[in-house]
Amino acid sequence: MKSPNLLRGLVFDRLTIPVKAFLRGFLLIRLPCFRQYLWRPVACSLVIVSVFLFFAFSYIKTTTHSIMQLLPDWLSFSGAILVPMVYVIVIVSGTWLVGFVAIIISSPFLGSLSSQTEEHEYGAAIIADESLIRSAISAYKRELTKLRYHLTVLLAALIIGLILSPIAPLIWLIVGAWLTAVQCVDHASENRGLPFSHTRTLLRRNPGPTIVFGSLAVGLLALPFFNVLVIPASVCAGTILWNVLHELSEKRTPTATTRQ
Repeated sequence: MKSPNLLRGLVFDRLTIPVKAFLRGFLLIRLPCFRQYLWRPVACSLVIVSVFLFFAFSYIKTTTHSIMQLLPDWLSFSGAILVPMVYVIVIVSGTWLVGFVAIIISSPFLGSLSSQTEEHEYGAAIIADESLIRSAISAYKRELTKLRYHLTVLLAALIIGLILSPIAPLIWLIVGAWLTAVQCVDHASENRGLPFSHTRTLLRRNPGPTIVFGSLAVGLLALPFFNVLVIPASVCAGTILWNVLHELSEKRTPTATTRQ
């Protein structure tokens, strides 16, 4: 039987895996051999984020002005608190959502980035031999499969959040982290021709590292304009996480067989 201190150490090591993967991901996108894989997803993300921020600022300005008009005179001082708060909430939550959408739209370009990560870190590029058009069609077909999964999870989270309203923000944070992790990690499975269910099973077996990874991605994607670099870094990190989790699964399998 393992001692409590050893168990705590093992848990801590597993939870630091996503942090190390993210740090490695940011280091990789700085390397010259990765630059040709970066400009397409970065340019795509930059356009999407810029358009969102343009419309978001216009909408927030109109909305806050309408709210201020409804407030009585004795509450007019609250505008100094209310307006910045609305800006922060909308920009942070909206930027994460837009970043998440940018990952989906950029998926045909992110698969090759994941493959380059495999080649650089593990010595073998794993990607289907397809043209850009066929690769894009294949990627978007897979995105439709993931979109159905995302909508199912979001609907379940909405229902649970309505029932357990006091902890609804925590539920949405966990769901956002989970879906972001799924989106970033799945490129490694896709490049190998593995079904989307393989990614879901792998992450379900490793909930701790998955939620930590997803939470880091959510937090970084919520930073306007910086998130255009977070997107390729998170795909590199997700590819590394995929490989590490598979290594951990392979180490656990002989132990389980021996016990039987």
